[in-house]
This record gives sequence, C-alpha cells and structure tokens, in this order.
Amino acid sequence: MGPETLAKVARKRRRRFPSGSEALAKYARRPPFNSFAPASLEAYGAYGFKDVTGGVELRCDPADEAETYVTLHGSMPQYWPEVKRVSCPIAILAGSRNPNSEREIIAGILEETAAQLSTAVFARLQGLYHMGPLEDPGRVAILAHHKLIASSSVGARLQVLEAAQARPAPFLSFSRCLNPPAKDLDATIPQHCFDWWLQQDYGFVLNFQQLSKTVLNQAPEEDKPTFINGLAALDAELKFYQAQAASRGVSLEVAEAQIMQDYADLMSSLHTSPYVLQAAGVWAIEYVYNQAWQRPGPMQPPYNIYAERWGSQDFSNYVNKLEQQANHALSNASKDEAQAARAICRRVAQLEIGVWEQAMLAS
Repeated sequence: MGPETLAKVARKRRRRFPSGSEALAKYARRPPFNSFAPASLEAYGAYGFKDVTGGVELRCDPADEAETYVTLHGSMPQYWPEVKRVSCPIAILAGSRNPNSEREIIAGILEETAAQLSTAVFARLQGLYHMGPLEDPGRVAILAHHKLIASSSVGARLQVLEAAQARPAPFLSFSRCLNPPAKDLDATIPQHCFDWWLQQDYGFVLNFQQLSKTVLNQAPEEDKPTFINGLAALDAELKFYQAQAASRGVSLEVAEAQIMQDYADLMSSLHTSPYVLQAAGVWAIEYVYNQAWQRPGPMQPPYNIYAERWGSQDFSNYVNKLEQQANHALSNASKDEAQAARAICRRVAQLEIGVWEQAMLAS
C-alpha cells in the first residue's frame, strides 16, 4: 500500500458521528484502536473529537491526514539539512506489527530519519503497531529512556562517568545510568518480558558464579570471607530462580541472548585479569544489580519479592564491602590499571542497560 493509496483511504474516513460514545465504539473495534490501552482509547475519545451541531467531528480533518501521506513521503530529503543540525540525544521507535502495510511506510520514514542523525538510535517495538505509545505507554516510556541513555554520547551515563574520573575508580556512580522499571510503572511490565529476563539472568548468575570462584582463589586472605559469603548466596540465588521459573511456568533451558553473551565475554576476560580489575568488576556487577532493584523503592506484586531480595539492606551491605575491597586494591594500582578499572565499570553500565532494554523488547 503506497502513499497515494493511504491518502485515498484517509479521504474516505468518516468524519462525523451522532455522539462521542458511538464514535468511540466504532473505533474500538478496528485496528489499531482495538489494541489501545483503555486509558489511551478514552483520551482519544475525549480529545480526538470536537462537538458540532448534531454530534461530534474528528479534530483531524481526513483531507489533512491524506495530504500528510502524500507530501511527507516524498519530501523528507529537503528537510535533511535542518534535521542534521539536531545535536541532542534522540530515540526513534517504530512499530513492528503488520509489515508490508502503511505502518511499514511510516517505519521506513522513521528509520531514514534516524540515519540522518548522528545522535539518534532506531528500534522496533516488538508486538506493537506504530501507535505503540498508546498501546503500551509504560513499556514504551521505559524503552525510550533506556535507548536515550544507552546511545547518548552526552547523556547521563557518560556525564556521570566523566565526573567520576577525578575520583579513584571504582567510585563510579551508576545511579543515573540505570533506570529499571519504576514503581509506578512496574505493573505495566508484560509478563513475557519479565520471563525473558528471568530466563536470561539465570544463565548470567551461572557465569558470575564461575567468575566469583576464580576471584576467590586470587583474592588476598583478608578479602576471601566476602567472596565465600557471596558464593554461598549465589547457590541460594540459583535455587530461587529455579523456584520462580517453576511458579511462572517457564523453562530455564533457553538459548543465551547476544547481550548476555557480551556480558559473559566481559566476565570471561576477568578470569585472567589482575585481582585489582577483578575486584572492580565484581563490585560493579553487584552494585548495578543492587541499584536496579533498590532505587525504584517498594514495588507492587509480583515484583516486590525481587526488589525486597536484591534491594535489601543485607545485599547493600555486601556490595559496600565489595566496594571497600576494590578501593583498597585500587589504592595501590598503576595508572593503567585504574584506567582499565574505569573501562570495566563503564562496560558493566552499558551491558546492564542493554539487558533491561532487551527485556522490554522481548516478544
């Protein structure tokens, strides 16, 4: 379906209805409106129409909509010089449902626009139409925020890291790097997205368990008790994952996603690194995990059990001990080792953002 066909369909769109309720009932039965979140559909009914004599009328004239399809599709190149002047971080998200339709044309325009911007990233919203923000507002908000932070060269992540470079690594605050599901959005996390995270994170913990054993062997005697306690906790974690997976009816025997393979590669490199880098890496991994579940505050069921477990004071105390040990090791580190530690922490931040992002994209 090309632009001219889209314009023809738009011109035939019914403009007036006897009442708002009748208009809304008609739209609610048709895509993409039949996939809108209830609040979005209600808002469309309240603000998408205006009162006229004898009923209501679309605020967007069908003729104007038709003109948009005709002019926008062929005229975008003339705007590229101005578009390229945009320097702020931009996340451009497009729907993925109904390919080879008018929505694919719109997605193509969005992808082409993203290609013109050095600060933009483009992503498909799995399982959503091009009106994704109206279908699943919470999920789109989280994903857009993650995309902005993960891709931006001037975004919060690098601002925090650059500000921290004046202090001994690993004093790198990830508090602005991570924005996991906030407490007012946690109920909107699709079950299949969280199941993906649970399955993938189980494999991550298995890899982290092996790294922790290596670090225990290389750690100085005074640091060993912390890693011994950490390994004992990891055994309990694996059993917890198994129980949760069983209760949710999901298998933990799944293929490792690329982002988790990247995380595994980082941990693999730490197996043969000096202890000072291992200490910084283990702290960074545990710190982002702790903050991801602690910063949002109390969560609503069913996610409260995870937040209470990994955002607990006991886990925070363990992370603080890891930080003290890493800082002590870094106090005698060379300049090259300090730089390498910062790079490891930066990579952990990138990967953690990527994991949550992929979870929200899971289909």
